[in-house]
Amino acid sequence: MTAFVSLDGVSHVYGGSGGTLAVDGLSIEVNRGEFAAVVGPSGCGKSTLMKLATGLQFPFKGRVRVAGQQVAKPVKMCRIETKQFLRAPTSDIRNSD
Repeated sequence: MTAFVSLDGVSHVYGGSGGTLAVDGLSIEVNRGEFAAVVGPSGCGKSTLMKLATGLQFPFKGRVRVAGQQVAKPVKMCRIETKQFLRAPTSDIRNSD
């Protein structure tokens, strides 16, 4: 079975070849119907991974494929929700009736 999302030996640098290394040698496969969660501390490459997998950025090295196709432009079937949109609304019991 071919992975639905595949990153193979991916490396990404911000700021050109002498810049900040964001991910190095990253390989991951997610099959159709699987659920994958990416967790880690700030600055570990979570957002970079998502941008690479959705075609919002392109790797310095390695290969990214989605649905069997090399990612060369933004992937239309994907959407990224950042944490500010995922927070539950807050309420103040002092103002409730």
